[in-house]
Amino acid sequence: VFTSSDTVGTLENSTVGTLVTTVTSTDADAGVNAYTEYAITGGNDGHFWINSTTGQVFLMEQLDREAVGSYSLVITASNPAAAVAQTAMQVLVVTVLNANNHPAVFDMTNFSMALWQNTSIGSVIYVVSARTKNEGIHAQIAYSLVVDGGAFAINAATGEILVNGILDVHTQEIYLLYVTATANGDEPRASTIGINITLLDINTVPPVFPSHWNFVNVTETNAVDSFVYQAVAQGDKWFPAATYTIESGARGSFVIDPITGVVSIAATLN
Repeated sequence: VFTSSDTVGTLENSTVGTLVTTVTSTDADAGVNAYTEYAITGGNDGHFWINSTTGQVFLMEQLDREAVGSYSLVITASNPAAAVAQTAMQVLVVTVLNANNHPAVFDMTNFSMALWQNTSIGSVIYVVSARTKNEGIHAQIAYSLVVDGGAFAINAATGEILVNGILDVHTQEIYLLYVTATANGDEPRASTIGINITLLDINTVPPVFPSHWNFVNVTETNAVDSFVYQAVAQGDKWFPAATYTIESGARGSFVIDPITGVVSIAATLN
């Protein structure tokens, strides 16, 4: 008659060779007739082994609760030395207990994106997501972020990446964010991806002339359309082009090419 419990739990991350339980029984006989041997006679796929003499049940293969959540092992106790062999059976239910043995895995890989530099603080620019095969509290995922300058932050629960500071392409054009997803538990398991963000300028720097005043001499005999001067203004490196106009003083005698900045004679001079 079995005297040990017919249920036991073992963590899915238990190492091979772990003692799962010890089955015990009693026999009213005495001497050799009371000698008992144990065997697993059903429900085993190779994950367990029993010491026939002691009744100790050991783990022989790695468990995975997400694959198989429990095993129903048929344990047979027999006394083969007795004149009349007697046997007893017990169904030992081994429940595989959840452990945080699966990492959080992102739904995306490393990637690059562009962002306007005037994006306001608090704006959500992207949402990362990850998942894990763990269950229960171990399936909860927390997000964290590392970035130079502190210009971005992440919502630990939702994975939303937000602008956390003023962006200025002239101060820093490229940001490399390292985002980590961690499956919670006693043994946190995580994965990390990189996000490369390039800021786009919105042309906040006005074009500048090298000099406020320039003097050019022309004669009244110069023909219409004759070249007089070329204006050159310096913008920023993202928006180097400028559009040119004559604001005042031309009196209809001069025109400027809006693209090239070339000033030429528009009418006969007198």
